[in-house]
Amino acid sequence: MTKFIGRTEAVSGFAVAVLLTAGQTAFAQGVSAPDKDAPPAQAARQPVVVAVDASSAGTAQELQQRIAGGTVAALRKTANGSYEAQLLFDRQLGKYYVALLQQQTYWRVIRSGDEVRANANYAMFVRQTERLSDVEMQRARVETQKTQVVQKLVAAREVERRLEADIGVAQEQARLAAERGQEERSQVQDLQAQQDAAQAELRETMSRIARLQQQEKVSGTVTRTR
Repeated sequence: MTKFIGRTEAVSGFAVAVLLTAGQTAFAQGVSAPDKDAPPAQAARQPVVVAVDASSAGTAQELQQRIAGGTVAALRKTANGSYEAQLLFDRQLGKYYVALLQQQTYWRVIRSGDEVRANANYAMFVRQTERLSDVEMQRARVETQKTQVVQKLVAAREVERRLEADIGVAQEQARLAAERGQEERSQVQDLQAQQDAAQAELRETMSRIARLQQQEKVSGTVTRTR
């Protein structure tokens, strides 16, 4: 029979010492029975004492020593993620060891001389590796998803930065274009005003030329008449 204590302790066997009652002790020693008229004695109830002969850590250390001694053969192994269940047999002791490992380190070890119980404990450890590896795989999946999200976030921020830079450049170019357009419109207005002034001056000059030519004609006519 195997008993677990807490999370990491395991008992490979146990010794049960039962303390007999006072009346039973007396009867065993041949003491005569009490007078029938005397009140019946209350049997003293003593607790059952369970002796724990090894801890899980001690059993794990023992197993590793037996493995190093070359007396232990592996019968079954099941790995799920970083967890592994092992069923081993010590040929010298005729004992089974059932071990649960985490990242190749012995976590829990049960020793038993009962093959059926050893196989049951092995099946229990296999199921435990499956449950533990499910959480491990879920964590790995979430970490992968988180990494992907972070990568997408970094890429999105880079796109955002480029767009902001492009918009900033476009806005600056639009401002400069507006300023140049305003300046060019002012220059066009100035040129138009200058053209209008020159045109007006040209008309006045042409008018003066026409008057002078007329005066010249009149003066030539008078001279010839004389």
